[in-house]
Amino acid sequence: MYKEATAVIFSRPGKTKKNLSRAEISPLQIVASAPVTPDLDGYTCHIEHQRYQCPVYVWVSAATYRVSSKDLYSSKPCFIVYVEYRGKDRASRYIEQAFLTLDEVREFIETDAGKVELPDIGVEMTRKYLIRGDRYTLSSQSLAV
Repeated sequence: MYKEATAVIFSRPGKTKKNLSRAEISPLQIVASAPVTPDLDGYTCHIEHQRYQCPVYVWVSAATYRVSSKDLYSSKPCFIVYVEYRGKDRASRYIEQAFLTLDEVREFIETDAGKVELPDIGVEMTRKYLIRGDRYTLSSQSLAV
């Protein structure tokens, strides 16, 4: 889908993005102008990976991607799903996949996240050193949203 997500830069009223430099924007203006994101905790879970037979940690982040048309750039919201696991050296690794809607995120987690290829996975290390989220435990429940 989308290769990278970029930070959203919003302009101040009366100025266009074309005329506004990054130096003119304070971090507070960016945060104050940022769109409200939905609660994504309901999409965070451990799932049993079907191919490797070990638990992997799945979590979601809100992001934006850049769309350009001629001289203007705009940002569109998207969601990044991370499937996190351990390598043979016990280091944390992850793959990411971008989606435009939370329905696509839910469908990916419920059907495909447990089937994706995980490069350099250490199955024994992933089982032995479970990646722990804040308060999430291994569960077979469907996503509550």
